[in-house]
Amino acid sequence: MQTPLRPLRPLPEMNRPLVIVGHSAAMQRIAEEVSAASESNVTVLIAGESGVGRRLIARTIHDRSARHAGPFVSVNCICLPDARLESELFGGVPDGNDSRGLQTVRGRLEAADGGTVVLHDIGYLSWRLQSRLLRYTEARELNRLGSPRPMSSDVRLMAITNRRLVHAVTNQAFRDDLFYRMNVIHIEVPPLRERTEDVSALLRYFLCVHAARLGRPMLDLTADALNCLTEYDWPGNVRELKEVAERLVQTHPSDRVAVDELPAAIVRRSMSRTVARWGASAPAPAVVPH
Repeated sequence: MQTPLRPLRPLPEMNRPLVIVGHSAAMQRIAEEVSAASESNVTVLIAGESGVGRRLIARTIHDRSARHAGPFVSVNCICLPDARLESELFGGVPDGNDSRGLQTVRGRLEAADGGTVVLHDIGYLSWRLQSRLLRYTEARELNRLGSPRPMSSDVRLMAITNRRLVHAVTNQAFRDDLFYRMNVIHIEVPPLRERTEDVSALLRYFLCVHAARLGRPMLDLTADALNCLTEYDWPGNVRELKEVAERLVQTHPSDRVAVDELPAAIVRRSMSRTVARWGASAPAPAVVPH
């Protein structure tokens, strides 16, 4: 009888990193904050530009916490109308006057009992929903829409924002009491352009993962190509770098990438930044008296 083949060990999921990649001081600080957050059960506010990996940090905290076996649920606070978002969070019951075809809806805060709920773009919550969320953080009880009966729910809340919520609090666009409730642990993720020393490590990580996933050879970059990518300001942050790495693995015919084989838009923008920096640092021409 033939012995069955052992299944290959799957690669780490791209959306669930086991480690935080990067050697900059900022990433070392974030790694320490993630470890501290993973060992606690308090709320976490993760701030930063789009594409820096805020959701991945939230997922890592959940996976390393005591709630790792519970649900991990994300809710986008900007993509849904206010009434739909309220139902999405808190659930609802049919109206007693007209319940034909309607069913009780479990909200995310109820369905994620024992797990974690991540609120994306929490700064865009309406004032009314901020009030409802504040009551939940205080009592850990919620009421489905249309139901007077409170229900208990044990959910850890995390929030993601690209807005300066402190300014929103100052301008009375966001409740200060809810801000303090959500901001027990604050993790600020800087854009990639402010931690260029992480570009090389991130690039090699994504090249390795994509090469293994696609069954392609591992790519290497010339020194000029790596310098070009390091000089680039990455407006799409880590998400953009990940997509560039996947494109290179899928399309590059050899195992070594030169600077002229990088995306032309990246090369042009990188060169313009280099020229601008050289121009700013060049000494002013001496004035020779006549």
